[in-house]
Amino acid sequence: MPNKHYPKTYNHPMISRKNSAPGFSLVELLVSLTIVAVLVAILVPTVSSVMERGRTMNCQSNLRQIGSAALIWSAENNGWVAPTLIRPGGDANALQWNKDLLIGYLGIPDDGTPEVKTQIKKKISCPEWYDPQTTFWDWGYAINDTPGYEGTRTTKRQKQTNRIVYDDDGTKKGNFGPWTMQEITHPTSRLFFFDANEWQLNPNRILEEGMVDVQRHHNGFINGVFFDGHVEAITLEEAYRAVYDPGNRSLPTPDV
Repeated sequence: MPNKHYPKTYNHPMISRKNSAPGFSLVELLVSLTIVAVLVAILVPTVSSVMERGRTMNCQSNLRQIGSAALIWSAENNGWVAPTLIRPGGDANALQWNKDLLIGYLGIPDDGTPEVKTQIKKKISCPEWYDPQTTFWDWGYAINDTPGYEGTRTTKRQKQTNRIVYDDDGTKKGNFGPWTMQEITHPTSRLFFFDANEWQLNPNRILEEGMVDVQRHHNGFINGVFFDGHVEAITLEEAYRAVYDPGNRSLPTPDV
């Protein structure tokens, strides 16, 4: 039989053989994309939840520090409760807000620089706080302005707000405090500072307008620090009781 001479083949190193490195099939590609989509669907809510939990913890840390600052201020000022504001008389611009009293106790010396102002803003407001009115007090927590209220049993003295206001002649003016820490009843259930879009909140305003200024930033809950210094996440109804009548946990709650 005659020899058959077949032409020799030469595989160039830069030329790959057909099917030597097969790619993904359409089915494999679709399965991979489905797996990626499922993983993203699982991870995104988890990451969002972790970030929200971080903001909640940051807010609670702020309130804990503010509460501690208020207690230190009280200890250094004859046991007075840190007032909502002080008006020494004369120029109305001389008003001193509670945040101005407490900033020095938050460990940030206010030198007036923009960087320090930003640090202070982070300390005195919830990370979730946003005030579209850009209020002049620039402060994301409210103080309980009437810390002696006892619901329908409230006396004339207990209705006094915790403000120190003087007339131009230096005499004390109006139906105002101040209050002392010894006068505060139910400190474990009476709110001191809490999430709000206002600088103060008291039962008179609540009864007239409801809890419209209280902000439920944290999945429907409000962070607050109580007069004993503990911090807690509470519902709107619990916040109402903790301001209006903290000694009566079973208080029927109106439409707040």
